[in-house]
Amino acid sequence: MVAFVWRPEDGISSVLETSHKIGSRAILDLTKKDPNTETFATLMPGDSPEGLHIKISPGWLTDRRFEDFLQSAGIKGLWVELNPVLLPHQANEYLDRLVQLSAALNCYPIVGDLDLIDLIVYAYPGIRDIVLKGSEAAGFVSSENIFVLFSAVRHMVSTHGQPRNLIVWGGVATPEAAAAFLAVGCKGIVFESLHWLTDLCAIDQRIRDKISALRPEHTDLVGLNLHVPCRVFNKGNSRTVKELKAFAGSLCGEEIRDEDRRHFAERIQQGYVEPLNSNFSREELIPLGVEAAFAQSFVRRFGASSEEAIDRFLGQIEELCKLAPEKEKVFASSPVAKEMGTKYAVIQGAMSWITDLPEFALKVSEAGGLPTIALGSMPESVLSDKLGNIREMMGAKPFAVNVITLDENPYRDEQLEWIRSERPKFAVIAAGDPSHARELLNIGIEVIYVAPNEKLIELAFSAGVRYVI
Repeated sequence: MVAFVWRPEDGISSVLETSHKIGSRAILDLTKKDPNTETFATLMPGDSPEGLHIKISPGWLTDRRFEDFLQSAGIKGLWVELNPVLLPHQANEYLDRLVQLSAALNCYPIVGDLDLIDLIVYAYPGIRDIVLKGSEAAGFVSSENIFVLFSAVRHMVSTHGQPRNLIVWGGVATPEAAAAFLAVGCKGIVFESLHWLTDLCAIDQRIRDKISALRPEHTDLVGLNLHVPCRVFNKGNSRTVKELKAFAGSLCGEEIRDEDRRHFAERIQQGYVEPLNSNFSREELIPLGVEAAFAQSFVRRFGASSEEAIDRFLGQIEELCKLAPEKEKVFASSPVAKEMGTKYAVIQGAMSWITDLPEFALKVSEAGGLPTIALGSMPESVLSDKLGNIREMMGAKPFAVNVITLDENPYRDEQLEWIRSERPKFAVIAAGDPSHARELLNIGIEVIYVAPNEKLIELAFSAGVRYVI
């Protein structure tokens, strides 16, 4: 399944006709609408040969008017975003309702909260589809990016034994990325904003110009410190986002209470403006995902006609999926991977206080990558105590250690001495002059140098470094 989110303003009949013709799925976003007669009148039976797919707010699930409407409107797919901090009732009430509705139509809970996902996986076998919203998407999102979230939930589902269909919501912006997810078992991709500059999207030229100028760095994640992450528009000068961050900081005491999280989330809900109804100004709070920044490249690559662009886009995804088995073989047996002694040519980046344990390194190695142990600001005595059993634990498996060779590192010389003594297969020089590389290379330690500019790349190569990031 490849789906695109549309608004009623975009022309329901045209959107549904185009989607049916080219084989994509249209999801009509009704989350800002009330479940009343006027809204229902816009959704006429027979508009789509395959039935309608709509996105609703959680409140619709408990509204009796909606239940009556479902029986006559030809609704076949129900998409609803569930974020525990925003729900007025317990999440179980909404999940129970989705299970009831699943007898007559397909229900798709959109979730990013890991605890809620865990509840669905282990307590709600009747919910067959789980839609994952990673941190790259718009509005309230997961604290994890979509790659980590998908991987974690896929593992959760595989160990539970109950098959589920995992679908990605937002954050994917190229056919290559979409094909990568689909090739590893993802059952669908939903695009929030990639198609905004195509002709069926009913927006004026002023908004089109604003969208065309978007860049990936023009979004910001707020509320992460409260565990209520929300991705919004911010070119770096948003007064509203600055105030929101200050407000979030004021709520972070010794203990963060649920009511503080809810207060923060409610402030966002009450104050935000939908992107296509906004001016993209610094005074507005606008939920916006990274995907929107690729809308311009989408029309440049595939065309401005919604029908032609999406059709070409789907064709590209299909071709890439066909190539996936061969690409996987190449990826798993590349010359670089063989040289590194790993299954994949993937180097895990160093993170102080996280990747400084032999157990972490072992897990990365067993998954097929090259683990990198962060030495951080640890003196030799701590290194010996904390990493003393690294050889015993890793055996013959290769690993790297990450050292900062700047003068500001007070333990640089001790760490370099420890590296010379331990002789790991790789040493990553993360910051500093590459002159230390030659010394390590001379004693058989392969160096990976992190170079921030062209001059340092040249110096690294002149020192004999073959791996440059």
